[in-house]
Amino acid sequence: MWRLRGWWIGVLAAVIGTPWAIVPAALAAPPDAVAGAAAKEDIARPGVYRSGRWEYRLAITAPGSKSEGTRGELLFDDKPVEEPGLPGDYYLTPWGEVAWIGDAVTMWGEHGWMLREPGTTGGHALVEPWRSAGGPVVLAMVLAAAPGKTQAAVEPWVRKALSKLGVKAFEVERGWFPLTDQALVLHDTKEDGSLTVRLAQAREDATLQVLLGGSTPARIDLTRKDGATRVVRQTLTAGLEPFERYLAFRVERAAPWWAAPLDVGPAADGQTIEVRGAHEIVIALPGDLDSGNVWAVTAVRGDAPLGAAVKALGQPQFVAGPVVAGGGRVGTFENVLRVLDTGTCEVELAYRRPWQPEASPEKTFRVTLEVVELPSPGARRWPGGAK
Repeated sequence: MWRLRGWWIGVLAAVIGTPWAIVPAALAAPPDAVAGAAAKEDIARPGVYRSGRWEYRLAITAPGSKSEGTRGELLFDDKPVEEPGLPGDYYLTPWGEVAWIGDAVTMWGEHGWMLREPGTTGGHALVEPWRSAGGPVVLAMVLAAAPGKTQAAVEPWVRKALSKLGVKAFEVERGWFPLTDQALVLHDTKEDGSLTVRLAQAREDATLQVLLGGSTPARIDLTRKDGATRVVRQTLTAGLEPFERYLAFRVERAAPWWAAPLDVGPAADGQTIEVRGAHEIVIALPGDLDSGNVWAVTAVRGDAPLGAAVKALGQPQFVAGPVVAGGGRVGTFENVLRVLDTGTCEVELAYRRPWQPEASPEKTFRVTLEVVELPSPGARRWPGGAK
């Protein structure tokens, strides 16, 4: 079932035409930029392999006996990654999708973490371990007023905050879940409008910011302190009747040591930028959502051992700017690159309609990134940026 070679990557295309929305990703994760990288290092053979903050170990157990087997170990920042609850769940690594296949009591066969065969289906992509390794973690809960119903069982501070907002009876629509830098759709109907939520990259010492998108964009500031909480009311007014939901937020880990991202803007086009101590690089370029065009990564090429020192992950995120009469929905498209290793790489982006991938882009953007230093564990850095 499992083979120890290959690379597979899927790109999910989603269209949500709203501010702070998930935008089509047909151009967002160029497979050609990573497909050839896996061939440079074959982790199917016993040994220890390293790339940036990742490490993979493959060993033969009971060699030469009837009980001979293989065991794979996957580490991040020198720590074994957490075992998922179900076999088949996997991490996206520089070598491909490495899945947990279980730890059977028998000695023979495959155990632990193994590289998935190309085209393998099933399993779930696991949250990148860079968060568990020290990044900020914010949990969210979605609630709705429910007059006449018994109060749902929630933490006392949630109940108290809702009471101050005039809500005595309520129900939990979605229990606690971690936010990521990718917009999650909470509601989307023609009658009411849409609502999305995501966690912005941490740039400030005292504040973490949650972005609510959709029909009524909002920025929610949270005190950057472990255990900080906040409950807000979000009202959509696109329909005949207001649509209200309540969102509770809790800072699970403030991570004041976590390095701020390197911000890259239009002025960096054609330039070379040095990257020191950043976990992430955010390329933010202006655009008009109503035009149908999207700024998305089309290529990442580099000289790192596995192809590139950075990797484009997720989908472009649209951040709405000030409302301009007759100016459409103007704002910026953010593409996030994760730093994997030291080395020099070239990143290209194109501004065009995702459903017309063969059409010439209206605009292009190219920047060379020289990653000369990876983040130092426990030390907060301010990489700055190139606007």
